[in-house]
Amino acid sequence: DGAYTKYQEATVEAEWRGQRAFVRGSYTWSKYWGNFDQDNTGLTNDANTFIGSSLTADGPGRQLWNFRDGRLRGDRPHMLKLYGFYQLNWNASVGAFMYAQSGQPWEAWSRIPYIPIGPFDSLDDGMYVESAGSRRSDSHAQVDLNYTQRFRLGGRYTFEVLADLYNAFDKQTGYS
Repeated sequence: DGAYTKYQEATVEAEWRGQRAFVRGSYTWSKYWGNFDQDNTGLTNDANTFIGSSLTADGPGRQLWNFRDGRLRGDRPHMLKLYGFYQLNWNASVGAFMYAQSGQPWEAWSRIPYIPIGPFDSLDDGMYVESAGSRRSDSHAQVDLNYTQRFRLGGRYTFEVLADLYNAFDKQTGYS
């Protein structure tokens, strides 16, 4: 009783098309909070099995009143996406996809403060010792690049060679 999650979102999208270029972008502000996280257990699961709602109220340190209220793991308050391409004079194009997002919320877990009121299992999983989402990992930004060269083969046929470079700046941000 009393478990809840809430989500709010506002998104703005824009698009510009020129003679040889195209740019599309979106920005999303959102807020995801509550006192239990979704763990999505099932066939298509995100590998957080039994870290969220499945262990709520499973003993000391895992009750709704044990620092559970706050920003949840899926909270990404800022998300920016940009996509664009430019047509070159020699029957080719260059393109880019860029995105940036806020880091993942997290909080410290430990069974130590709950030892006097045990019993409990030997895992710290989900035993919050500070408010949910009171910390945040680094934000993440990534750029993917594309080059496409087209060759005409007769009247109706075109042959294309594509080169993609993913994560061009080798940005690595851990979330777990």
